[in-house]
Amino acid sequence: MKTKRRKNVVILSGADGPTSIFLAEKRKRLSLIEWFRDWRNQRKQKKIKKTITVNPHSMEEVIRYAKAKYHAVELTSDARNFIEVRRSHKEGLVFLKRPDPEDELPMDFHLYKIRKGNEEIEMAVDFYWNILNISHQGNRKTWKQGEEIVKDLYRYYSVTRKDVEENSERYKNLVRILSE
Repeated sequence: MKTKRRKNVVILSGADGPTSIFLAEKRKRLSLIEWFRDWRNQRKQKKIKKTITVNPHSMEEVIRYAKAKYHAVELTSDARNFIEVRRSHKEGLVFLKRPDPEDELPMDFHLYKIRKGNEEIEMAVDFYWNILNISHQGNRKTWKQGEEIVKDLYRYYSVTRKDVEENSERYKNLVRILSE
């Protein structure tokens, strides 16, 4: 079955003859406010893409950097928060990787915590799958400070030249995080 698209009409199975099927799409037109937000976000992402430098660091280097600059502390595997975050991380991996027996999913998971005033930042690191996940929480007064720390850590982690050329997930995530 051959499919062609022309603006808002989809033509299924070939020519414009009597045996063709036409499907008219109803596209939602963006309001002016939505259009402006999209335009502003795209513009912001273009600026950020220009500022990203190719200077990748390994997970170990990022952790050393976080420990030295922000006094990050590794949580023990007994901590309640560690168990919850590890379980959530494993569920995400099961969803992405889809291993045959779900119980046999190899992980080398570590959780680090940074505290700055009322701001609390968690770094979830999986060395086996090479995954870095940073989140923060706090009150409105210290929110900006927490965001700056998260952006600094991701910027330090950075991307490789190959990531930029192939527009990889790591590169897309970095652009998205820095543009927030």
